[in-house]
Formats: sequence, structure tokens, C-alpha cells
Amino acid sequence: MGAAGALSRLVPNVGGPGAPCRKLYEGVVRSMALYGAPIWAESLTAKNAALLRRPQRVLAVRAIRGYRTISFEAASLLAGSPPWDLEARVLAAVYDWRKDALSRGFRPAPRGIEAKVPAGSHGGMAEPTCAPQRRS
Repeated sequence: MGAAGALSRLVPNVGGPGAPCRKLYEGVVRSMALYGAPIWAESLTAKNAALLRRPQRVLAVRAIRGYRTISFEAASLLAGSPPWDLEARVLAAVYDWRKDALSRGFRPAPRGIEAKVPAGSHGGMAEPTCAPQRRS
């Protein structure tokens, strides 16, 4: 929650950076949260999933410029950010698939790996820019 809280102070609900920069902040914390996911995803409990959802909700609310009364489900849906516990399971499945392919002597191409990852589970970090927005 520390990184999410620190970044959310940089991104106020009113004004502040635009959507691409907000997605960049969300992607940074997502990368920190999902570090090593293929290893710990199998032992993810409901309590640990709730711990993952807390900073994700904070960032999603900031990304959509919402209020703190918005639920996790609504905020993450509007922000276009799938739950990180599900993303951890996807990363674990892709890791296992790739490890199995390598053990059989098959080296999957990057496009083959991308085909295994569902669309939108990369955090939506295409071309982030954090340039200040001009007011008209």
C-alpha cells in the first residue's frame, strides 16, 4: 500500500496529470505487486487476494478520478484494470506453459507467448506520457 499511497498523492482526483500518466503510475505499482507472481500465485489465499486489491482499488479510483465510495469492482472495471490476483494466475499459467515447452525442446516465439496472454492484461501501458495538461 506504500507505493500506491505515495503515487496517489501525486495524482489528485481533481486536475493533475492526464489518463496516460495515471495508467503509467498504475503500471508501476502493478509491476511491483506482481513481481514473482508465477512462484506465489498458486498459494494465493483469499486474504492475500484482498491485500492485492487494496492498492489496486486506490489506483483505479485515482485513474478514473472517482471518489473513495466507489467499489473495487466498479473502479477497476472503469479503469480497465483486471484484478491483480487473476493476472497473477495468468502469469503463472504462461510461465508454466513456457517452462513445459522449453523442457520439450520447443522454444516459443514471443508472438506465441503473447497469444497465451489474454488481451488487456498488460496493464494498458501503451505509450504513456506524463506531460502536464494545458488548460484552455
